[in-house]
Amino acid sequence: YRVYNAPLEKRFEFYAAAGCRILRDHDGGQRGVNWNAVEEKRGVFDFSHLDRQLAIYGANNITLFPVIGCGFIENRPDREQRWPKWVVPLSERVKDNPPNCMAGVRGKILLPPRDLYRNYIYQTVKHIKGRVPVYEVTNEPNLYLAPEAYVAYLKEANSAIREADPAAKISGFCLSSDFSASATPWMDQCVKLGGLNYVDAVGFHPYGGRQLGALYPADKYIASLRADMKRYGKPDFPLWNTELYYTFDTPVRDGAYQGFAKPHHIAARFLTDLGEGVAQSNFLNLDRVWKRRLIPNHDFGTNMELVPNGCYVAFNALARFFEAARPVSKHRFANSVIAYGFRKNGKPVAAVWNYGKRDGISIDLSGFEVFDLFGNPLKSGELPCEVAPYYLRPGALSDTEFFAKLARLPVKIGRPVVPVDLVRLVNETVYGTLFNQSTDPVSGVVGFRGGGLTAKRATEFFIPANSSIPVAIPVREANANEKPRLLLYVNGERNSTPVVSVPVTLIRNESAEAGKTQTIGKTGDFGGTWSIRKEQDELVFELSVDDSTDSGSNAAGRYPWEQDCAELFFDFSPFLLRPGHPRAYSDDTIRVFLLPRLAKERTLVWSASKQNIRTDYRNTESGYSVTLRMPCKSDVIGFVLKLNDARPGAKTHRELRWASGPDTHNDRTQFNIINLKGDNK
Repeated sequence: YRVYNAPLEKRFEFYAAAGCRILRDHDGGQRGVNWNAVEEKRGVFDFSHLDRQLAIYGANNITLFPVIGCGFIENRPDREQRWPKWVVPLSERVKDNPPNCMAGVRGKILLPPRDLYRNYIYQTVKHIKGRVPVYEVTNEPNLYLAPEAYVAYLKEANSAIREADPAAKISGFCLSSDFSASATPWMDQCVKLGGLNYVDAVGFHPYGGRQLGALYPADKYIASLRADMKRYGKPDFPLWNTELYYTFDTPVRDGAYQGFAKPHHIAARFLTDLGEGVAQSNFLNLDRVWKRRLIPNHDFGTNMELVPNGCYVAFNALARFFEAARPVSKHRFANSVIAYGFRKNGKPVAAVWNYGKRDGISIDLSGFEVFDLFGNPLKSGELPCEVAPYYLRPGALSDTEFFAKLARLPVKIGRPVVPVDLVRLVNETVYGTLFNQSTDPVSGVVGFRGGGLTAKRATEFFIPANSSIPVAIPVREANANEKPRLLLYVNGERNSTPVVSVPVTLIRNESAEAGKTQTIGKTGDFGGTWSIRKEQDELVFELSVDDSTDSGSNAAGRYPWEQDCAELFFDFSPFLLRPGHPRAYSDDTIRVFLLPRLAKERTLVWSASKQNIRTDYRNTESGYSVTLRMPCKSDVIGFVLKLNDARPGAKTHRELRWASGPDTHNDRTQFNIINLKGDNK
């Protein structure tokens, strides 16, 4: 137990006061049901730690929801022991790592004897029979265990739990999309092996679909899981969200920053799970409900005292308004406004908010009894609709009137044009994206100032209803050292329409001339030349690389970028950025791996759409050369070239890059720009 400014018992008193009724025990130290905690010596069971844990839970009316049978990754000296030390030499070390196994744990997976594993679970569940109603078998196994291994141990756990406590329920699979993992192929195989026969619910960790406004929206993520369950012949099988430490998206993966959850993040995720019919949601790491100490560079798990923060209060309101509520209706309005209707104890209740972070949106809530996300009453009427949900009760409305009115909420737009908050500078032009969030076409002019630049002149624009357009603003150097901003004049003369000033992030991109041979690096015997041009509606890329060491004709378990490889990144709509996610890849973004040393499958394409790509590889005295051809209708493209060099059988030890930054694998605004119109033979 970590040391805080209060004893362990006080921590659980706080949880109970917030409305916590069930707590998933994982990542909080030595779990009471851990094998190492109950059978440190073979055949000698000691449940004292577990009994102390259950006593504290029981005193605060909190149900323990433990992760049991978890520990397949080798013990680390700086963490609690996973398997007991006596189990380790008896375990089988996995040699052929499954393709789903994370790179960091390859060679570290230990499979214990199944009879000993079953007995540990049986003895533990038997001891706490009737006190724990549900167990989760293993955390996120799709990140490291082969389907065959997980189902085999799940079957043993099922047998042990059913025998020891027939009334207990089992949640399994714990499907995680953390680290950009896709769980579907792994789950498909588990189902073929009969895995669903051993659980009462399927757990999931939606790191790949955290919010309704995410690139992969949270409701679509849940719907996809339901579609999978329907494919498996189990359309109504319960889904449980059993973990989501990070409740909002960030441009870069950063555990400390992602841990700064705010009350509206907590409320929105809870309400989304509830509204989408998720049977149980134990998503949040409870370190998020305490105020942080003012110590810089400390991660969320080491920087709290037991002083409740706003998330704590938001949880309390969620418990009071929505605990045990059932979904009734869902209404998605224009401009990313969503409303969910529920019934709690037979009475209507609802929530409404703006998940798209759109500015200038308001909503008329007249007739409803209105509360903020902390449960404070508000005066009904027209209110700004922002990221923080409003909670609605019927007041004088009947049940029928409440749900009918909820379905027709009037949404108003105060500012029709919203710029994407990132622009790109290429040569003497700033490129931005404007979004018209209204149902009418909009015209106006846009300018730019800041970052040592100012617009040469205002740029006119016309945007159809509910559409986005790229805009090009010619700029010159100026004594304008303030923060970059776009200046908008919408629908009218400049002298009669107020100026809207919008702060933006300015990204500076390099450019190259189409058809001209370019040089990339020259590190000893490693470098290259390349050119790119357009012939009719076809893109032609030519590359010659000096690389005297051959990494081998067998990938040998290496990722494409871990061997001799040329990585190509293409963006065929470089100046049309997504509102809310300007750095994210679009359907027009393609990543190509050219693997000249492999005996087969030399060209690997990662794309959202099918691509007709043709390549021609040639060995040269100093290395290799490649010509690539593909269809192209764009006159301007984003482009990155990255060369990787590896020694025979080893992984990449050096690289060269033509790009505007190091994170091109997840940030297309770091792609450089090539204007293809100069060479259109």
